Amino acid sequence: MNTTKAAIWTDQIRTTSLIDLGIILAIYLLPGLTHVLPVPLYLIDPMRLLLFLTLLTTHRMNALVLAATIPFLSTLFSGHPVFPKNILISAELSLNVMVFHWIMGKKDSLILAGAMSILSAKVFYYLLKYGFITAGFLGGALISTPLGYQLIPLMVLPFMLFGLDKLRNR
Repeated sequence: MNTTKAAIWTDQIRTTSLIDLGIILAIYLLPGLTHVLPVPLYLIDPMRLLLFLTLLTTHRMNALVLAATIPFLSTLFSGHPVFPKNILISAELSLNVMVFHWIMGKKDSLILAGAMSILSAKVFYYLLKYGFITAGFLGGALISTPLGYQLIPLMVLPFMLFGLDKLRNR
């Protein structure tokens, strides 16, 4: 019995480690890819899409740690986003994880949990960003990325969740 538990634990650690490594590598490569490709990748919200990959394939604490640290890793590798936005994005992604798991605990619907967690995290982000701008911690416009582009993760999410759920259930 202990051997079975150890084997399962080892598989979980291996899976989590590989996914985390892939996400860190993706974050490292995204800035370079953005300059090469005709479409700026930041418009599809890659941090959030990568976060949803971890939400479905690893455990909650791993997703929360990645949500809090992905923006800081991005700044370390590419110089973007600036520090005050790191705090905003980390808070937004962390809330995204918490709301997703809260909704999944109440209603077992990936698409509902995904959509509602994104929408609530976006509202929270803009309220926090408004506070940062008002306090002088951050300059610029409240909405710097057109709202249409911000809806892309909501359009991509159902397909991604459906595909990942099918893979997970195999």
